Amino acid sequence: MHSELEKFRTPAPLIGRETPSGRLGQKLGPIFRDRSDLAASGDLGRAIHEELSAARFLIVLCTPAAAASRWVNAEIEAFHQLGRSDTILPILARGLPRRFDPVSCPEGAFPPALLAVRAEEPFAPDMRAVEDGGDGLEMARLKVIAAITRIPLAELTQRHVAAERVRRRRATAVAAAMVVLALGTSVAGTVAWRQSERANARLIEAIETAARQVETAAQFRDRFGVSTTILAELYEGATRDFGSLVTEAAEAPRLRLAQLRLNLELAAFARRAEGGAKGSSKYLVEAQALLEMLRAPPPLSVRVGLVDGVGADELAVGMSSYLKAISLERLRLGDAVGAVAAAEGANAIAGLPSTAQLSALCHLSEIRYRTDDLEGAELDKRACVDSARTRSETTRNPFYMKTLVAELADYAKVLRALLRYTESFEAQAEAAKHAAALESRAGSDLSAAAIIHHAHLLYGDALTAAGRLDDAQRSFQAALSIAIRGSSGNPTRTDWKRNHALALERLASASLQSLCTLGAAERSLQFATAQQQIAESISLIETLLYVDPLNSVWLRDLAAGLQVQAELLSSGSAAAGQWPTTAEAALDAAKEAVATREALWKASSGEVHLQNLAAAQATLALISARSGAAATETYFDKAREAYDTLLATKNRDLWQAERLMLAAYHAKFLAETARSDEALAVLANAKAEAEALAKRHPDAPVFTDLVVRLPTMLAPPHLGEPPC
Repeated sequence: MHSELEKFRTPAPLIGRETPSGRLGQKLGPIFRDRSDLAASGDLGRAIHEELSAARFLIVLCTPAAAASRWVNAEIEAFHQLGRSDTILPILARGLPRRFDPVSCPEGAFPPALLAVRAEEPFAPDMRAVEDGGDGLEMARLKVIAAITRIPLAELTQRHVAAERVRRRRATAVAAAMVVLALGTSVAGTVAWRQSERANARLIEAIETAARQVETAAQFRDRFGVSTTILAELYEGATRDFGSLVTEAAEAPRLRLAQLRLNLELAAFARRAEGGAKGSSKYLVEAQALLEMLRAPPPLSVRVGLVDGVGADELAVGMSSYLKAISLERLRLGDAVGAVAAAEGANAIAGLPSTAQLSALCHLSEIRYRTDDLEGAELDKRACVDSARTRSETTRNPFYMKTLVAELADYAKVLRALLRYTESFEAQAEAAKHAAALESRAGSDLSAAAIIHHAHLLYGDALTAAGRLDDAQRSFQAALSIAIRGSSGNPTRTDWKRNHALALERLASASLQSLCTLGAAERSLQFATAQQQIAESISLIETLLYVDPLNSVWLRDLAAGLQVQAELLSSGSAAAGQWPTTAEAALDAAKEAVATREALWKASSGEVHLQNLAAAQATLALISARSGAAATETYFDKAREAYDTLLATKNRDLWQAERLMLAAYHAKFLAETARSDEALAVLANAKAEAEALAKRHPDAPVFTDLVVRLPTMLAPPHLGEPPC
């Protein structure tokens, strides 16, 4: 960190800018480091105090060891006494983002003196690796520079990206130095390095560093909003720089294992950058060849235990990782089963961390779910959850706590697909309970915060489905608070902007569903609040799409927000008698949602997108019926066609329930347009099908509620009430 800060050069357009910290120069200025810059002194305290008095900022590298140091705490206290508490910049380097206590929290990284001068735990830049929930060195460095220079982090990052792209060696600021520099010499020189164990170790370290950088870069689209175009450029640069590393013949087994990981990371990168499997297959082929070489009988030098040998445990983990990748690529269930078997073999070897088996088992459940083996998915996910729960309770390790929360949420999803609603709700409630416990320990761990945020959203969804709307809104509000903290503390992280938008959309949707339970005055206030929430949510997503207009995840979020906005405008205007002006706005929002859903479905042909399109078509038909639009019958026909197409691919009873509700709304429209006989016939058929579904699933409230609700559909709403 010291050397990276000293190497920083202010972007040329910013040199000379006046900031609260003064006029910007070319460099940050001299940076004093007490361990390296202090001359021999009989009075170490006085020497440090002199440097502190001359300093504008105090950067504290927070680790458990530093937090336990009396000198570190003394420096913080001295800087505070100088009246400069606001310019103390903590950076999390190791440990947990919590107050250090030698008894209750020896793994805490924040020095007691730091928290003594602050009202709460700091939201510190996190030098830890991205895969460990940190920012990584490069983003942590940029955050510190932004704090010192008072250049907005977003501007600093954007300018750095522009400068790096000119050289094409680095495509974004957060990508940082792609590892060619770490090699110390060209790849062509690696043959000479292999002549010694030390040389092999250097090459292995370089390849593993390359794999970590590729893994980090592959996440830029979701985390920082890097467009697909730039991501593809990053991928092209990675393959150019590291291509020879993954194909170069490697004699040492440990080299092959390192190459295996790099191949798998490049395959995953290719899937994200190219939107499919086109570029990833060659890396999976290379990975398979490396595995075959690793499984061959090792030479005598390896068998007697030389340093470059690969044990059965590492080989099993490598095999598991490969099979997970290939099963995800081709949705091949047999490969996912093989990944579990390989991980179980690795787990049986003494001393191997048990994460490989847990990861492979949870992955197998996901593959079963995606291939429509719901019963098998439930069995594997239950075993995955039980394993994560046991490890979380016995170790209290935040990693296993995060895993447990995430897997419980996925387990609830599988149970819901099986129409086991009570069990699904219980799993989601348990996830929320563990998320609350994790929240008290997470501090500034962004990966934990994201999991907690997601758990609050899903628990809110479960509460909404159970009719507990007040509790649901509290859960969504908790998710919103986490999202606001994450997005304000990390303005370049587009994933946190998305989290913010999702929480607002859920709050608006819950408000919409509770309108019917409120009196006129409360309804008017809640309607206005919900309108503001959904407008802000849509605005956030549109800001993200400005960066990457083709991002399918953000387009899906936009369509969901537009549907809520359309339903909200339609319900509110019907209650307030504001037709036709607001009705036109509702129709416009619904039409835009349908167009977006249709584009997503045509681009992927996935059943999820088709289901979303059918639901959007149904929303448009309903809103059109409320407004009396001339095209209403056409909208109902298109919605029916979408559901027929969906049910032809996979006949899910839950989708049948959605189709029956569409039929009920169509019957209501027919009755309101003086076609009562047709309306009664449509409703009678829908009721008969609903009763058959309820008989088949007596424990699923969605079907029993449908049977109760259908006969009431033709009753007109009371004057001044929303069309519930």
